[in-house]
Amino acid sequence: MRLSKRERFLLAVLTLLLLWTGFYKFWIEPETDLLFANLQEINRLEEQIKRGGPQGKQNLEQTAEKLEQAGNGQIYFADMSPEKMDRKLLQLAGETGIQLSGVETGETKEMDTAGYVYTPLTLEFVCTDREQAAGFVEKINQEGAGMWIKSLQLEKDETAMKGTMEVVYCHDQ
Repeated sequence: MRLSKRERFLLAVLTLLLLWTGFYKFWIEPETDLLFANLQEINRLEEQIKRGGPQGKQNLEQTAEKLEQAGNGQIYFADMSPEKMDRKLLQLAGETGIQLSGVETGETKEMDTAGYVYTPLTLEFVCTDREQAAGFVEKINQEGAGMWIKSLQLEKDETAMKGTMEVVYCHDQ
């Protein structure tokens, strides 16, 4: 039995529709459900932190730690002063062999979300080559979404490379 052009066209459309439905049902829908679940967990933990937590300060600290790691990446740093962040960046620089020659803390500004602020830090550093600087950038990026690089400038010197980097990190007040 030979199908007409119209029947073949309708079968092709039906097949594409079935493929798209299967793709959505088995791949897109689970991913979106996971994203929405993470978002709801983050919102729930933020509200719990704002209320002070049901079981006092210890529970508040545990909740803040959970929120810091919610959604597979830090969205802000809990209880992280600029001085502690200086030490964190110094540690990351040491892991990549970069020498920090200066750290300047900028003005802390409020974010749209109540209770959270961001602080820019300007780093001056010396490295041997671009690959070493790229390693430092990679280490900073691995710290999560709560810290990002706003600007980076590298200059070649006679013996090494000098760089200036502005790193911004989000933290609670």
